[in-house]
Amino acid sequence: MWEKLKNVVMKEPNNQKWIDISNDFEKNAKFPNCFGKDSDSGIYKESSLYKKLKLEKKLDLTDPRPTTNNGDIRVPYVIVADEAFGMSENLMRPHDGKMLYEKKVFNYHLTLARRYVECTF
Repeated sequence: MWEKLKNVVMKEPNNQKWIDISNDFEKNAKFPNCFGKDSDSGIYKESSLYKKLKLEKKLDLTDPRPTTNNGDIRVPYVIVADEAFGMSENLMRPHDGKMLYEKKVFNYHLTLARRYVECTF
């Protein structure tokens, strides 16, 4: 049943849908250029999202853009993840270990973005 209905029920987002998702994250979680979260690295590496994002580069993602606070620096859109993941261009995880204030602030906002997704389920 899922194989027959997955493209009807959960269509793969196009470029504009990714932008809309990111705008909601920025508005509600104060985390710019974010389009989702992942929480199990083993499952993620077996998923079609991983294959399309990391291996095939076939998701219709929007180009990196400046965020509201950094001027001309273009920042890629990301999925927020937990500490089990390694970072990559489109996957962001919290800093670990002893941190400067700026890293603690970053981790706080990343956690808000992750909770934003978790509360939808």
